[in-house]
Amino acid sequence: MVTSPPKRPMTAFFLFAAQVRPAVAKQGLTGKDQGVEIGKRWKDLSQAKKTKFQEQSKKAMAAWKKKFEAYKKTDDYASFKEVQAQKKLAKTKKTLKNAPNRPKRSLSAYFLFANDVRASAKRESSDKSLAGIAKLVAAKWKSLGERKKEAYNKKASAAKEKYRKALEEYKKTAEYVNLEKQIQAAKMQTAAGKKQVAKETAKKKAAKATAKKKAATAKKKAQREKAKARKAAKKAKVKAAKAKASAKKKAATAKKKAQREKAKAKKAAKKAKAKAAKAKKAKKASKKRKSSTKKRRTFRKARKSSRTTSKKRVVKKRRSAW
Repeated sequence: MVTSPPKRPMTAFFLFAAQVRPAVAKQGLTGKDQGVEIGKRWKDLSQAKKTKFQEQSKKAMAAWKKKFEAYKKTDDYASFKEVQAQKKLAKTKKTLKNAPNRPKRSLSAYFLFANDVRASAKRESSDKSLAGIAKLVAAKWKSLGERKKEAYNKKASAAKEKYRKALEEYKKTAEYVNLEKQIQAAKMQTAAGKKQVAKETAKKKAAKATAKKKAATAKKKAQREKAKARKAAKKAKVKAAKAKASAKKKAATAKKKAQREKAKAKKAAKKAKAKAAKAKKAKKASKKRKSSTKKRRTFRKARKSSRTTSKKRVVKKRRSAW
């Protein structure tokens, strides 16, 4: 059995109230009126007497604190806390169940039938107790035809669906949300709740550590990739520089070669031009020689012909003279 914690001492006012309550009760005052009268008497009490009650309360409170601290170190304290937490959880659940705006659970087919026949069963039953009336209602339900039972089942199903929809709407209200939060808070105060919280905390911690480890690994990998990329970029840059230098060298060589080829071509063209000019000159000279030779031949031929003709004329003249 769990030992209860030491009872908390009363305040100065409640010590005074306990002392004067019998006298106030003798005046015929009860409930709220009694409380009002005690409050009035406390207000009218001198400070010296009030201080006496306050000192008594303070002394009792100091003693209680020592006892309670000692009680907290016992095994019963944890058990007591668990009992209190379970009571609070049960009370909170009951508050939600009996909430003013919560829709009432729909009745089953049997209870719908019982509501219809209870009055007649009460009249017919020889046993007027609740158990006797309930027994007769159960017998009537058992003997009810399937068709009539089916009608009650349909009514129950329709009522159940209506309740389900109403409950879904109720769950959206502030009343339900607040009570549900209170239930969750009460659950967390129980041993199972604390165990769950510890488990979730450990899980979160482990997840955080795993995430941290993964982040560190990813960071290292990124750094390696970055260094690798830098090295590759440097290598590519060197390669590009070499390629550029090589291309420049090749371009210079090609340019020199082109210049040589151009000079060679120019020289060949000049040589060809000179050759062509020489050939043209030679041709012209040859043509001139041929023309001159022809002229000489023509002249010689003409002269020869003229001489022959002149000779013939002389001969003829001579002949005629003879």
